Amino acid sequence: MNNRSKHNRIKYCITFMLAFALFADSYGQTGSAGTTHRKNKLTEVMHYSDTANASADKIWYYYENVHLWPAWDEAMKWGKIKGKFEVGSHGVFKTKMGMKIKFKLISVTPDIEFASISPMMGATVYVYHNLEQISENETRITHRVYMGGPMKKIWLVMFNKDLPGKGVKKIIQLVENE
Repeated sequence: MNNRSKHNRIKYCITFMLAFALFADSYGQTGSAGTTHRKNKLTEVMHYSDTANASADKIWYYYENVHLWPAWDEAMKWGKIKGKFEVGSHGVFKTKMGMKIKFKLISVTPDIEFASISPMMGATVYVYHNLEQISENETRITHRVYMGGPMKKIWLVMFNKDLPGKGVKKIIQLVENE
């Protein structure tokens, strides 16, 4: 795909999302003053769990080294973080579709879990990664994606719902073949 057609596709998607946001502004109101809109609530939109024959610290290596995220996330071209892999650190990654997405680490417990938040146009994406050590060389990996905001339904159309599962499977493949 050439740059012009990619630019036109992105421009079309943004135009569509803006139009939908204007149309959907009243969607989900409960009807009484002061109540929250359903569209702004956080919803789990994807999750996947599987077990790896590897220790949690071996898997954690692929999490804390953001530049390695493309090795297990097929939608990602590259990833960077400013500073250490700790709560409050900011980073950015670029998707293979050309979008640069900023993220902030909101929870980090080495060898156990980390969570990030990414503001998107009209939505916020929360991604949660959890490692549960079952035995010395067996770890349950869980990836969950939550979304909130008035345009979450539009973003869901654009998201590959298989990504959490593919990411977990790829991490298992990487750590079990070392």
